[in-house]
Amino acid sequence: LSKEALETAAEPGDLSELADMQFLLWDAQRRAGITDKQITRAMVEKLEINKSRQWPEPKDGEPRLHIKKHPAPVVPEEITADGIIGMHECGFVEGWNACRAAMLSKWITK
Repeated sequence: LSKEALETAAEPGDLSELADMQFLLWDAQRRAGITDKQITRAMVEKLEINKSRQWPEPKDGEPRLHIKKHPAPVVPEEITADGIIGMHECGFVEGWNACRAAMLSKWITK
C-alpha cells in the first residue's frame, strides 16, 4: 500500500493508481474478515470524528479543497446493476450505496 501511495502522490491525476490502492484496501478488508457493513459503519463514524476536530489553518492561507463551502452537497451517484461486472459479488455496491445513504441523511437532517 505504501508503494501505491507513493506512486499516487507522484501522479495525482492517474486514476489507475488510485484504483490500485482501492483494490489493495478491499483485499486487506477481506483478509481481515471485515464485512462491507462494518467498514461502512467505521467510515461514517470516522467522518463524524473528523468533522468535530479543530484543524490548523492552512499554511498558504487558502482553504483546503475538502473544507471549502460547496454550493450543494457532493454525494456520489447511486450504483445500479447496469454496467457493473463482479461488484455485486464482492459486496461493493452495498457498501457504496450505504455510505451514500449516510451522506444524504446527514445533509437532509441538518
